[in-house]
Amino acid sequence: MANQVQLGAASINITPSVGTWMGGYSGRDHGATDIHDDLYAKVLVFSDGETKAAIVTCDLIGITEESTASVRGLVEEQTDIPGSHVMIACSHTHSGPTTREWRYDAPFNDAYMHELERKLAGGVQVANRRLQTVVAGLGTGSFPLAVNRRLTVDGKTRMQANPEGVVDRTVSVLRFDAEDGTPFATALHYACHSTSMGASNYAISADYAGGAKAFVEHTYGGDHTAAFLLGCCGNTRPNFTSDGRSFRSATFEELESVWRGLGAEVVSVRESIDCAPLEGVAVASREVTVPIREVPDVSFYKEALEKEVWPDTGERISRDSLKWVRNRVAEYESDSLLLDPKAEIQVIRVGNLVFASFPGEIFIEFGMAVQERVKAELGLDALHVELANGMIGYVPTAEAIPDGGYEVMAYRHGSQTPSGYSGDAEKIFVDTALELAHETAAAGG
Repeated sequence: MANQVQLGAASINITPSVGTWMGGYSGRDHGATDIHDDLYAKVLVFSDGETKAAIVTCDLIGITEESTASVRGLVEEQTDIPGSHVMIACSHTHSGPTTREWRYDAPFNDAYMHELERKLAGGVQVANRRLQTVVAGLGTGSFPLAVNRRLTVDGKTRMQANPEGVVDRTVSVLRFDAEDGTPFATALHYACHSTSMGASNYAISADYAGGAKAFVEHTYGGDHTAAFLLGCCGNTRPNFTSDGRSFRSATFEELESVWRGLGAEVVSVRESIDCAPLEGVAVASREVTVPIREVPDVSFYKEALEKEVWPDTGERISRDSLKWVRNRVAEYESDSLLLDPKAEIQVIRVGNLVFASFPGEIFIEFGMAVQERVKAELGLDALHVELANGMIGYVPTAEAIPDGGYEVMAYRHGSQTPSGYSGDAEKIFVDTALELAHETAAAGG
């Protein structure tokens, strides 16, 4: 078969040392004190003999645009893979290291990040040397972990379990086998925040995805590589509650039960998948401007800074948010507000599989729309991937913005913009992903 796809895979340990400051929760006041389970980058390199692409999946809270550019530059120097053909996708574990400066008092993990960038590029090198012809297939199952986390009561939207809210509990499984049928690699996809463990946890962990990957790898043995792709899940999270509504941290015993359950579901689905050759690899990406909502006058921020209370809600401002307010006031005074933030949307097509990625915490509705439209318009199977190639914060649907809530107002906790993203972002993101999917489909193969 012309342009039949080859796959190379690699697994790289990216666990930081004890003492490293952890990302995700501003309430932590010291670094990690233990390592419960190691963090990994799982690398998949695809080639059709003419075009190559790499998907680097990481047990990380996220990765900045700057680190993405650094890794891509190293890959381009060290391999025959263009930097623009590299996707770096993160699991969003809240029990891993910080990967950007965001806390008012937390030391940045600069040495770790430089080493991480070299490790990720090295993983691509390793996978690129392991290319072999594969057959593949896609299957789906279900796992009851995710729940919508936006509940509106008496006109106020809180971060609480909403069983009636939009959620997708589908577990998508990609099976990659050698031509003789030997299991070679697996990719699992699920749309749920990696927040099983709460802010009181100081042990490094890959959260629910880590142990599930390990379960799959142990099942198939040898050098089998299992990669995790996080679907759009800005408004969904693990359903661990104290009263059916209020979220709590899981225990590690509960987390390990999730590992076994999710891992078993992945293996069960994988065993039911029929494989066939894949033909063609294509990559397309585009930088878009993400519109923001109306920016308050500088007096709003100066009042917030003076009173340490948000003028519009009356809520007390955290120390981290005070740092954010001071930065915005300084930008007002220097006329340097970021009013036209950019985001990279990237699509990689491998045969009849489309990976559509976004660089922020994207509401599940975006991903579902992309998946449905790619299937309807192109007849291809799409997996939506968030927190890839950058960290631009929460991007809510137009419908969700009037309801407010944490995700809509989270820009005040560390975004580089003076306001949150507008409802127009939804159409821009979904339409751009569809246009890029069409470009990759037109590339042939």
